[in-house]
Amino acid sequence: MAGLVLAMVAAAALIFWFGRGQSFFADDWNFMLTSRDWSADNLLQPHGGEHLTFFPRLIINTLFEVFGAESQLPFRVVAVSLHLTCAALLYALARRRLGTIAALLPAVVLLFLGAGWEVVMSSFCLPNEMSLAAALGMLLCLDRGDLRGDVSACALLCVSIASFTFGPLFAVGAAVELFLRRGRKRWGRLWVVAIPFALYLAWRYWARSHGAHSAIDSENIAAAPTAVVEVLASGLAAVAGLFATPGAPDLGAELRVRPDVGYVLLLGLGGLIALRHRAGWRPSPRFWAIATILFVNSVSIALVLDPASRATDASRYAYLTAVLILLMLVEVMAGARLTRAGRLAVGAAVGISLVANVAELDPGGRFFREEGEYNRANLGALELTRGQVSPGFVPEDEDANIFSLLPHRDLAFPAGAYFAAVDKLGSPAYSPAELPGAPQAPRISADQLLGRALPVTAQAAPARVPPAAEPSSSPPFPVRPGQVAERGTASVAGDCVRLRPDAGAQARFTLALPPGGFVYGTDPNASVRVRLARFALPVFPVEIAVPPGSAEVLIPTDRSNRPWNALIDTRSELVACPI
Repeated sequence: MAGLVLAMVAAAALIFWFGRGQSFFADDWNFMLTSRDWSADNLLQPHGGEHLTFFPRLIINTLFEVFGAESQLPFRVVAVSLHLTCAALLYALARRRLGTIAALLPAVVLLFLGAGWEVVMSSFCLPNEMSLAAALGMLLCLDRGDLRGDVSACALLCVSIASFTFGPLFAVGAAVELFLRRGRKRWGRLWVVAIPFALYLAWRYWARSHGAHSAIDSENIAAAPTAVVEVLASGLAAVAGLFATPGAPDLGAELRVRPDVGYVLLLGLGGLIALRHRAGWRPSPRFWAIATILFVNSVSIALVLDPASRATDASRYAYLTAVLILLMLVEVMAGARLTRAGRLAVGAAVGISLVANVAELDPGGRFFREEGEYNRANLGALELTRGQVSPGFVPEDEDANIFSLLPHRDLAFPAGAYFAAVDKLGSPAYSPAELPGAPQAPRISADQLLGRALPVTAQAAPARVPPAAEPSSSPPFPVRPGQVAERGTASVAGDCVRLRPDAGAQARFTLALPPGGFVYGTDPNASVRVRLARFALPVFPVEIAVPPGSAEVLIPTDRSNRPWNALIDTRSELVACPI
């Protein structure tokens, strides 16, 4: 037990260290926006159109109520605690079959399962972990074989089913186990499963009129057998630590759970089962229960795959598959007496698994850190536009050019709903003082969001804007000679600035803009390119579609006095003036 505690402490320390600096992610935002609604309709609302997440919503609502939304840390503490609980329950299940020392091996593999980084490193899979923890507790209670154990198993299965869709999978497996157990009471114990499953079916009936929909795609049926094998192979590769892309060129490749070696491991698992059977081992009801859950889970994943968000090698799928494979291995190896060579082989396999999985915690944490920087920067920019932006504006909608920069598109909610949540819970965004110090890529995406949210526009202006001969009483255009980037000269002309390209050259000018934007006059057929930057300097990521000839670039003011800057490419002389 002391070894398990030490492993849990070490795993928690690594997970928190590699996962530092995160913000909310994906499903977290939906929970944040609805956290102040404690109604039964909201708590029972189908999450993602198909998941019952009643108990996680209760916990998440409470966390938002107590801690607000300024920090994700309280949510990660709960999520990591659930991960540790799953490992402890796996240890308890394995100890009954393998003994105190051997039971540490599957538990330690799960504790450091970097291949399941989506679940292990963030809080957005909190419902998954809660459902799994309750389901493992249900299996532990079934081992008691008495009325108290059955009542507890029934209650935990209710919690699992009402936390995520792992629960119904384990209900099917538990039904198989209870049916296969010997004795006259096997039929009489099915109530343990029947009550939770009946409640789940009642919820499904209710949810049909509250937005529930099936994610099953009929086009996946033809490829389902292949997908089932890929899911199983990915889970086996995750357990073995043989899932990584050699020489991974980028973060996306590093985070893939490659199933390649898993296909060989599937054959190896079949061979191990055959060898154990020849040695006198017979599959237990628990073995068949786990095998059923593993199969049903793989089929369910195969039927809902889509290129955008659900792939067979997704780490959140690998996490549950890995747990089920570890449970199956526990059943297969129950009662086995290994030779010294066998113990060395098992130890080496666990060592290889730990090396790869612990290393995977780093890129997993890096993904969430980078995503957190993007989200905080984008939301910081969004908050600057409050009072200007439309309440229905979506920060990361499908048409935003910003997508080419983002690791993940998860800010898919209306600005009005976000502002209402921030008023009550506090802001997870970068403050106006913090935003300029963010990494450059998030600052680029923040500028692009500002360009869409304000919005920044251009329209045709009079044929020529005459330069003022004398400065007026208004503040002068904040441009001085020497701001030319290349192949041209700039000179002050009253409140304006005259930009002259060298003869026959394409010149480039950098201007610090006054509030509200600027207007420029040039030849009627002149082609001018205008790009803007505010926080992203020296990059100019906001491309403005300007008409030929003279134009007026309109930049609505917002809650920051930080100036915009323009990068102007032109072959024609132009005069730029404040609006």
